[in-house]
Amino acid sequence: PSEKNSKVADVFPWGNTWPPPAGSGNYWSEELRPLQAAGKHASFKGELPGYRDGHAETAPVGVYAANGFGLHDLGGNVWEWCEDWFDASQKDRVLRGGSWSFNDRGRLLSSYRSHYSPGARYYYYGFRCVVSALSAR
Repeated sequence: PSEKNSKVADVFPWGNTWPPPAGSGNYWSEELRPLQAAGKHASFKGELPGYRDGHAETAPVGVYAANGFGLHDLGGNVWEWCEDWFDASQKDRVLRGGSWSFNDRGRLLSSYRSHYSPGARYYYYGFRCVVSALSAR
């Protein structure tokens, strides 16, 4: 994954446009402003100007439209832990997809891979359980 990190430019979970169009997912939107005014997430700087997604922090799964494969929330909401190691040192696991706390174009690319020690815990990290028809047999 480290060799593939950010190698595909201008491809995002919602398509090829920037900024994300309305309803694209749960990214750093204007809804976070009241929480910041109250002192929460005060260290966060910036937002996607004019973007509103209906949620200041984590949104319920499935609120946004599914992608072409029928999958919800692959971009935004929370960074999702992946099984892959980031590089050969096998110290960090990969996280993909961005979260409600990010607004940076580079970090929202579909090809961007974040990475942290498997023991890292943050309120904008999560995971996805996948059940396939094959595993249900």
